[in-house]
Amino acid sequence: EFRMDRVFSTDELAERYPGITKDTLTTWRYHGRGPRFFRAGKRVFYREADVLAWEAEQEAAVRKASAAGAA
Repeated sequence: EFRMDRVFSTDELAERYPGITKDTLTTWRYHGRGPRFFRAGKRVFYREADVLAWEAEQEAAVRKASAAGAA
C-alpha cells in the first residue's frame, strides 16, 4: 500500500515558523542549512519527517549550548 508522507511547500513551512520568511528558507537551502527538501519539477517540498527531525536537531543544539553556558 502506497502511503504518502505529509509534505509542506515553502509557503506552508514559512507559515509554520513565525519570523522565518520564504527568502530565509531559500537562503538556507542554498547554503545547505534548514530541513532536508526535495524538488518536484521546479517546486520545492519538505517531508514532515525531515522537518520534525530538523526541529529536534535545533532543539538539541539549543539545549547543548545552554548547558555549556551554565557550566
